Amino acid sequence: MSKITTDSTSIPIKMWIASLLVSLPSFLFGYVTAALNSCLITGDADSASKCFNDNDDGSPSCPPGTIYNDVKLTTVEAAVATSLMVVGAWIGCLMGSAPSEKYGRRTTILLNNLTFIGGAIMCSIANKYLIYIGRFLAGFGVGLESVVVPVLLSEIATAETRGTITTLHQLMITFGIFVAGLVGYGFVEYVNHGWVYVQAGIAVPALIMIFGMGFIPESPKWLVQHNRVDDAKTSLHILRQPEHDINAEVQIMVNEGRSGGDLEATWTEVFSCRTAMIIGCGLMFGSAMSGVNTVIFYSSTIFGFAGFDEAILATAAVGAVNFIATGFATYLVDIMGRKQLLEYGTNLMTGSLLLLSIILLTANGSEKVQGFVAVFAVLVYVVGFAIGLGAVSWVVMSEIMSTRLRTKAFGLFVSINWGANLIIGLLTLSAIDLLGGTTSNMDDDETADSRKKGVAYLYIILAGVCFGTTLFIAAYVPETKGKHPEDFMEDTVGMYGAALRKGEGDLVKPLTSDVDP
Repeated sequence: MSKITTDSTSIPIKMWIASLLVSLPSFLFGYVTAALNSCLITGDADSASKCFNDNDDGSPSCPPGTIYNDVKLTTVEAAVATSLMVVGAWIGCLMGSAPSEKYGRRTTILLNNLTFIGGAIMCSIANKYLIYIGRFLAGFGVGLESVVVPVLLSEIATAETRGTITTLHQLMITFGIFVAGLVGYGFVEYVNHGWVYVQAGIAVPALIMIFGMGFIPESPKWLVQHNRVDDAKTSLHILRQPEHDINAEVQIMVNEGRSGGDLEATWTEVFSCRTAMIIGCGLMFGSAMSGVNTVIFYSSTIFGFAGFDEAILATAAVGAVNFIATGFATYLVDIMGRKQLLEYGTNLMTGSLLLLSIILLTANGSEKVQGFVAVFAVLVYVVGFAIGLGAVSWVVMSEIMSTRLRTKAFGLFVSINWGANLIIGLLTLSAIDLLGGTTSNMDDDETADSRKKGVAYLYIILAGVCFGTTLFIAAYVPETKGKHPEDFMEDTVGMYGAALRKGEGDLVKPLTSDVDP
C-alpha cells in the first residue's frame, strides 16, 4: 500500500475554514438544544402561570423577554416542546445516512439548512402549536447533522489530525450551548419579547453556511467511492498542504474502495462488526443516560431548586465551562489518546454527582452553600463530560468503522443517543417530583424542599450510570489513537480480517464463526 511521506500533522488554513463551516450545523445542535431552555425563565415569579396575567394581581414580575409573557405554556407543554425537538432529532438521525450515501455529505448538510431556517421561523411565532412544529423541524435538522457532520469531518482529515478535526463537532455543540445561554440572558432579561429573537437566531448559522458553500468540499472518500477520482483530488488540493502527496492519498482511498466492494453497505455487514457495534452503541447510550441533558434542558430550573438565585447566570456558566473544556479536549485527544480521556471524564462525572447529592441532602441549613456547591459540582461534571464522552466518543466511533459502513453505523449509534435523550427530556422534572415525594397539596416551601431531595436522588442514580459507563469503557473500548478506520476493514467481513492480521482480534469479532481470516 502506498504511503504518504509528507507531514500530515499540520492543518492548513483552508482546512480550518472548511472544517469550521462544516461544523456550523453542530453549532446549531447546541444552540437549538439550549435555546428554548434560556427562554423558559420566570424571574421573581415562582411559577410560569404568574407571567400569564400581565402582573395584574400584583405578583412578582417576569422578565420582559420570557416566552411565558406571550405564550401560555404549562409545565407539561414546555416539556412537550422540549421533547419534540428530541423526537425530530431521533427521526432525523435515522434518515440521515441514506441521502448522505446517495447525494454526498456536502449536499446533504447544505440542504439540511433549509430545515433549520423553517424551524427558526416557526419557533419565532407566538403560538404554541407552531412552536411545536418548529421545534420538531429544528430537531430533525439536528438529528440529520449529528449523523453526517462527524462523518464528513473525519473523512476530510488526515489520520494524524482526525482527533482534532472530529472533535470540532462537539466543540461547536458546546459553543452553541454557550451562545444560546448568553443570547438568552441578554434578550430575555432586558428586551421585550426577547425570546422571539433568541429563536430566530437559529436561522443565522444556517444562512452563513449557505453563503459559504463555496469553501466547503465534498468528502474525498465519498467521491472515490463513486468513481469521481479527479473530484477527490480537487477536494484534497483545498484541504492539504501544497507539498502533500495527493496522488498517494487518493491511491490509498482507491485501494480501500476496492477492498470494500462496490455494493451499498448492508445492515448485515454493519452488524457483522459485533464488538465495534457494542462499543458505538454503548458509548452513545452511556453519553445520554449519564444525565448531561438534565443540565442542558433544565439547568435553570434545577439550579433554582438547589437554591441558587441567579439560575440563568449559572446556566451561562455551564455553557462557558463546557465550551472551554471541550476546546481543551480537542487539544489533548491526539496527545493523550482516546481511552484515557474517556476514563478520566467518567470518573469526574461520577464524583461530582455524588458530591452534589450529598450537599443537597445534608446542608439544609444554608441554601447559599447548597446553591454554590451545586453549581460547582455541576461544572465539574460538565468538565468530565466535555473531556470524555462528549468529545471523544465521536472520534472513537469514526475510527472503528470503515468509510463504507460509517454513515449507516452512525445512524444507529446516534439514534440510540437521541432515544435516550427523549427519555431524559420527558421524565427529568417528573422524576424529580417522584423521587422527592412532591404532592399537589404542599405549600411552596414544602414543594421546594421535596424537589431539592428529588434532584439529589436523581443525581445519585446518574452517578451510578456514570460509574457503569466507566466499567464499560475499561472492559470494551480499545485505544484507537493513530489508527486509520480502514486498518480494521480490508475484506467483506467488516473489520474482522484486518483486525486479526494486526493482532487485534479482541477489537472486532464477527457474528458468525465460519469465516476464515
